[in-house]
Amino acid sequence: MINITDGEATDGDPTSPANALKNLASKDGGVLLFNIHVSSKGATPVEFADTDATLPDEFSKLLYTISRSGEVEKSFVLNSKTRFYSIAADPGGKYIALGLGKRDIIVWDVAAQSSAACLEGHRRKVLSVAFSTDGRTLVSGSADMSVRIWNIANRTCDAVLHGHTNDVNAVHVSPDGKWIASAGDDGVIFVWDAASFKPAVKITAGAPVHALAFDPSGAFLISGGADRMIRCWDVRTGRTIGTLDGHDGAVRGISVSKDGEKLASCGEDGRVICWTRANRKAEVI
Repeated sequence: MINITDGEATDGDPTSPANALKNLASKDGGVLLFNIHVSSKGATPVEFADTDATLPDEFSKLLYTISRSGEVEKSFVLNSKTRFYSIAADPGGKYIALGLGKRDIIVWDVAAQSSAACLEGHRRKVLSVAFSTDGRTLVSGSADMSVRIWNIANRTCDAVLHGHTNDVNAVHVSPDGKWIASAGDDGVIFVWDAASFKPAVKITAGAPVHALAFDPSGAFLISGGADRMIRCWDVRTGRTIGTLDGHDGAVRGISVSKDGEKLASCGEDGRVICWTRANRKAEVI
């Protein structure tokens, strides 16, 4: 369906009718809703926008929103009293792992909408979880100061890694599967050999670390934490090769684009900052 409009609705919010249209389907698939926005503002035309950031006004942004596919594909309720501290989805989209306050990890089967496994072993709340790229391995970090390596197929713990002296807030697996990184309130980052489960590098970050992410090559590790700084480390040497300063509060999350050219960070200052690798330019959201 093609809708040509200036974007300003005169008969109510168009969101519900748009969603009703998108729920219609035939044998060859669902309805596609194309909104063509005519604006009096002299903005640069945008064709098939993948973000509303460059759209000229609130009406065009509304059209962009109602044209998109449904935001929530699946939802589920564990228990109104269940409290979880960490969440990760496997790259294949089959499982979601939830680190609970009661020390367990629930592996949720998205298609079946039910629990596929309950992984037990940590003695305190599970603060961080991360899948390997192939989805076969899950890594978890806990307030019990340990890191556990789980075999998803067998539902077993392959290894328990010790070395931290405080809560383990962040874990991550390199895209090539060679390295496992962990960090926490002790201000230490460990890079573990994923084959031997032995520490390859120990990095002193100088402040509690809350977030970790490998770059696509696996050669560099990015960290963020209580000192508000984002740091990039050489995985093999443990040396810092660059810093980014932009947050006014502790850095709580980091994500790197698949091509390694962009990095997104979020912090306790309530901001999301998108960084460009080439010129370290920052865009605050």
